[in-house]
Amino acid sequence: MKPRFVIPVAVLLVALAIFLMTRPSEVVEAPAVDSSQKLERASRPGPSLSKSGVSPERAAALQAWGLPNPRVSPYSTSSEEHIEWIDEQRAELLEKSHYPDDPAILQEVMASLRSPEPELRVAALEAVINLGSRDAIPYLEQAAVLAETPEEQSNLIEAAEYLKLPTIFEGRAQRKKEREAAAREAAVEE
Repeated sequence: MKPRFVIPVAVLLVALAIFLMTRPSEVVEAPAVDSSQKLERASRPGPSLSKSGVSPERAAALQAWGLPNPRVSPYSTSSEEHIEWIDEQRAELLEKSHYPDDPAILQEVMASLRSPEPELRVAALEAVINLGSRDAIPYLEQAAVLAETPEEQSNLIEAAEYLKLPTIFEGRAQRKKEREAAAREAAVEE
């Protein structure tokens, strides 16, 4: 198989594996917490995180992209509504990938690469690959630098490299130019 087809297939398989490994098999209810436990947890030192679960440093770096903010679930992470919301957002992202010439859609999909939800970041990466826009390359490269896991970083880099590959039409045009140049050289030598 040609690398042009192997890379997207590999990225999609990795994304599917990530999704299947991170998705809970059943909804687990959070244990009840009384107010004294909440106070105890709140008083413990820990990393400073924003409402979306992202550190302020990473949030500032992500905001510098100039893209709209990603959507954040209005539901608690352990609720059934949250899981349904994630599924709806994933479907919407993949549906948007059918409109490759719309820059607004590309911006929305790229914003989802900053989502605090790993499942949405995977779906956004799939959508970016499907859109095939080279305008996404700098964002993918920056997202790779800010990736939360080495696997996510690798997937983002692979996607950027894939988008850098010439399309079939560009490849044909390049080969045609090379043949014409070779024919001209042959004609000059005769």
